[in-house]
Amino acid sequence: MPDCMTYEQGALIEPLTVAVHVVKRTPVVELGSSSSIIAIGAGPIGLFVAAVAHARGVSDCLVMDIDQTRLDFAQQYLPGIKTELLPMPMHLLQVAWAEQQAVLLQLSADAIDVVFECTGAETSICLAMHTVRRGGVVMLIGMGMVQCVMPIDLISTREIDDRGNFRYAQAHEEAIALAAHGYVSMEELVTHRFSLSQTVDAFEQAQQSSHVIKIHIAC
Repeated sequence: MPDCMTYEQGALIEPLTVAVHVVKRTPVVELGSSSSIIAIGAGPIGLFVAAVAHARGVSDCLVMDIDQTRLDFAQQYLPGIKTELLPMPMHLLQVAWAEQQAVLLQLSADAIDVVFECTGAETSICLAMHTVRRGGVVMLIGMGMVQCVMPIDLISTREIDDRGNFRYAQAHEEAIALAAHGYVSMEELVTHRFSLSQTVDAFEQAQQSSHVIKIHIAC
């Protein structure tokens, strides 16, 4: 860590590195200034992915979530992005639900170049397949169930490129540089701060509140 970085920024390098790794694995031809991307999930990983993509020159970004509070936070964190509230699926027909939501959102099958799926939820994975353009890329980031239903016919006939991602590799140096030079805002993601003696309270806050993005526990 350079001297200009705070310890709080340093504590956030790990999730930022996940986003850096994912964006580095996205084909360059699909991730440029004219690209359109979606990040499903407005948690720390989804927000960092959108921020890193923006730092790489992507300006057309849509962030989706089932929690309006998180979407409001996303718009404050990344001014200029678009957000979309997703309804909670009321049944187990994930593929049908995803197809229905893609229609309701009126997303063109030829418009979205990359979808970053950051939740691991089966419904969100299916939605990613239905919203990315023909020949586009779906980056699977969220860790959910071991197995899930996916629209294989859609993936094959539209030649969707699905890429799995696990943590990070050789991305820490770039993540530190992005933070140190201010290309990615770090401390804004810390929504709650606790002292070490309040650690139990911090975990309870994280479990109970959807308003939490990141909690910082410090001595």
